[in-house]
Amino acid sequence: MLYLLIGHRGAGKTSFLKRVQFYFGQASRPVQVWDLDEEIVKRSGKSVALIFEQEGEPSFRAWEEKVFKQLFEARKGDAYIAIGAGFEFELPSEECRVLWIRRMTDSLPRIFLDRPRLDASVSPAEEYLQRFEKREARYAALATDVWMIPEGFEKPNAFEKDFVLGTMPEIPGTLTVLPEHFRRGLNLPASQLYEVRDDLLDSEQIAQALMILPAEKTLYSIRKGTKPPEGVLTDLAMEFPSQSVAYSHMVSCHERRGTISETARALEEAGKKMNARFLKLAPVVQNFSELWEGHQWAFQDFEHRAFLPRSAPEQEGRWRWYRLLEFGTQPLSFYRLGQGSSPDQPYLFEVLKLQPQSDFAAVLGYPIDHSRTPSEQFEFFYQRGVGVLAIPVPEAECEDALRVLQHLGMKYAAVTAPLKTQVAKLCKNEGSVEDSVNSLYWSKQEECWVGTNTDLEGLRWLPEDVKNASTVVWGGGGTLPVLKNSLPGASFYSAQTGQPREGQAAPAESPRAVIWCVGRTRGGAMPPRDWHPQVVVDLNYSEDSPGRELALRSGAKYVSGAVMFEAQAKAQREFWGEQEKVDVR
Repeated sequence: MLYLLIGHRGAGKTSFLKRVQFYFGQASRPVQVWDLDEEIVKRSGKSVALIFEQEGEPSFRAWEEKVFKQLFEARKGDAYIAIGAGFEFELPSEECRVLWIRRMTDSLPRIFLDRPRLDASVSPAEEYLQRFEKREARYAALATDVWMIPEGFEKPNAFEKDFVLGTMPEIPGTLTVLPEHFRRGLNLPASQLYEVRDDLLDSEQIAQALMILPAEKTLYSIRKGTKPPEGVLTDLAMEFPSQSVAYSHMVSCHERRGTISETARALEEAGKKMNARFLKLAPVVQNFSELWEGHQWAFQDFEHRAFLPRSAPEQEGRWRWYRLLEFGTQPLSFYRLGQGSSPDQPYLFEVLKLQPQSDFAAVLGYPIDHSRTPSEQFEFFYQRGVGVLAIPVPEAECEDALRVLQHLGMKYAAVTAPLKTQVAKLCKNEGSVEDSVNSLYWSKQEECWVGTNTDLEGLRWLPEDVKNASTVVWGGGGTLPVLKNSLPGASFYSAQTGQPREGQAAPAESPRAVIWCVGRTRGGAMPPRDWHPQVVVDLNYSEDSPGRELALRSGAKYVSGAVMFEAQAKAQREFWGEQEKVDVR
């Protein structure tokens, strides 16, 4: 079988291709792997950047089509070809499967330091975003399979190997059948249940799905009042009463009827009328207090009640972590391959790497999908049988969130901006820099959160010439106390105002170094145009970081804060390990 890898720039197609080769080698199975860009370089004798510079983008696209045809003809047996993000040629309609390589940060701008510019008339961020929607739509139309890669998971791992080699176990959850799944001939993972919804599929697709899927594994969800077929489980939405249905195995509720508890009571009444065995509560949940309310309702009868919170449109997907935490423990759990039918459904990769959840670890912040903590700390917690979740926590909900998460079983936490200063007030501080905590452990002995800040360990890795030079710290947030401790001679600027912080004077001339400490989603100003730093140290270090734009704009040396992140993450593991020892004494 030939697999064609498509996806946005920087999604990780090339690194995925290398892991594919490794997995096949482990299984002693032959495979051909080609990166189209690398093959173009071999055949043209020029780098991709040089082709763009000397011949222009149209010439490069012609090279893509020509070399792809050569590789297509040369394939034998299992083969993978990674294709550039902007390819324009038509893909073969048969004899191949199109695998869309995705990352959760695809919709955020990616600023490349080592790739050719496609449109120098706009900013690097705009350059990426102006192509995003068109490419996203094209990938969605072409893909027969989707693989969402977790942030930072760049090494071979068991759950991805199972996906690549087709050795995945049966998923103990439910997959909603969508129109795009028919492009792959309903070649779906082995699941406990498959949901067929009458509002998502047309009559022809419904008939085809019911013919292919085993009746005992089919859940027919009634959203438009259609009559369900015999021999399958049914789910009737109480918002869409149907005269043609006298009985339903499950009754579900998706619209609020007052508070969460009031909505649950209305669902219980509807369930009694239909003599339903199961109840599914799936309303929009606004905050952690409401989440806890719904959780308690479900676990009064966890064998017959499912609580599947949905997020408001402005906070899309914020409850995905909760559904993952409770995956398989409720009578109904959903997952998705790509977009799915709800942004709160966990992805296939998250389900495949799921660990027992009596205790769990988390990274807390807002936003959080870009965090590399789940990948960095994966092995540490995997050895303990503990999963690592990325949990978005708005500042206004910090205290409630810690209370609810502790009740749900959170034992370890990494804390990111903008929560570090708030969390410091809610825990017992163990030798941390005052007013800033980035690591938490729930002490059973003391019945409280114990916290510390390992950012200082990370900042020891700052280049010496930055510590000694004319340096400006741009932003900082909850990391500010640690930065002031490490860089007493630096000037500190507010990223929101673009002005020196209170009590600080502006540098007399352009600083030699800028330490960038604010993410794009936090907003704010850029440094003055007449600043020309020689070094930009990016403690934000995400691919959408404005720190990258500053380095490109000024021609400065770019230093990623990833090394510092790894150093402080190592110190976090040491802190958690020591707290574990204290807790068992």
